[in-house]
Amino acid sequence: MARLRVSDNGVDFDVYLDDKLRVRVGRADECEITLEDTQASRLHAEVTLTDAGFVLQDRDSANGTAVNGRPVKQHPLRDGDEIRIGAARMRFSDPDQAERLRQAAANGAVPVPAAVAVPAAAQQAPAAEDTLQAELDATANDSTQADLDALNNSL
Repeated sequence: MARLRVSDNGVDFDVYLDDKLRVRVGRADECEITLEDTQASRLHAEVTLTDAGFVLQDRDSANGTAVNGRPVKQHPLRDGDEIRIGAARMRFSDPDQAERLRQAAANGAVPVPAAVAVPAAAQQAPAAEDTLQAELDATANDSTQADLDALNNSL
């Protein structure tokens, strides 16, 4: 079951996503996830369910949205992604994601996203953590762009 683990202003709570087509995030009372952080816009971002899985979209917020430390406008969410809006953090969890994507591909909805290759540095002697993280981020970014292209083509 997909969920967001939200940490905002010292309060932690879970929001389960599987039965929702859209979850709005921001300071407004009508948002499904209401944040107290003044860095958040009234309607800051949305998580929507598509044939390709859950997608985060920044709603032209004043201060932006980051996933895994990188600013994003739109991002297909993957198990373990960390979303940051101001000081608020949300961890996306979807243990059934791989199976859901395989089923969608089998039904002709979307292609299964390419696997992220393990960089050569990770297969050799341990490299400096920052260098390895930079290689992993670059590889994941290439996969993310392919996922976004597949998502845009399926819409």
